[in-house]
Amino acid sequence: FAKKVFTIFPDLKVYVNRPLEIGKFFPNAERIESTDELSFLKGVSSKLPSSVSGDSDIDEVFFAYFVGIYPLLDILLTKELLSRHKKYLAQYSYSENLPHGIVPIFLSREFVQSLPIVLDTSAHEYLLKNINNFDVEIFYSPPDLRQYRLDFTLGDTRSRIISNLLLQEKKDANYLEILPILKDKPAIFRCAPSYFEFEIFRGCLYKCSFCPRQFISNDSDGQMLTRAFIEKFLEESKNAFQS
Repeated sequence: FAKKVFTIFPDLKVYVNRPLEIGKFFPNAERIESTDELSFLKGVSSKLPSSVSGDSDIDEVFFAYFVGIYPLLDILLTKELLSRHKKYLAQYSYSENLPHGIVPIFLSREFVQSLPIVLDTSAHEYLLKNINNFDVEIFYSPPDLRQYRLDFTLGDTRSRIISNLLLQEKKDANYLEILPILKDKPAIFRCAPSYFEFEIFRGCLYKCSFCPRQFISNDSDGQMLTRAFIEKFLEESKNAFQS
């Protein structure tokens, strides 16, 4: 991840908001004490250099915002998004369809300074609700993988497992190579059930003619799953699927 970041941004100054063990990868990283996303973004904004536009109405200064570790960061797509952000003097640039962890978000200081003092949502959610008030560059690059609900920021166990398995298939996989790998090895993103469905109570007060219950024995009606059983099931599932 660090190697890719410095390929795109050779002289990047890094700010972090939590004590990650990244010293050996980002030796000059500076931690900004923050209680939430808003205070972190405000803190980064305060560290940025002055505008060189010469126009008091234009503040071209911006920064790249990574919401985690991006082992599958795509260098070419990030450079393309960066180029568009600069070209159109955007205040906020993000991808509409790429999974989190493929490209960062680019935020201008203007955007951060326009955020309210108290923010009950994420900065991105705030943007989406007020998108007409900002100069936004929305980036789209095929293929569209939103149906797979992928996330490559290593923010949870599923993200770490899928990222790991993809990198085992190809160490330097780029975005265009992800879909062929998933089609060839679908077990990579099916590392756990999408959801569990419980029948908490067995039984029904009705006798609908079309219901399969009319054709099975109902001698066990009235039974209910206990909280202890559900907790045990979920714990065993967590250990079995690690996701």
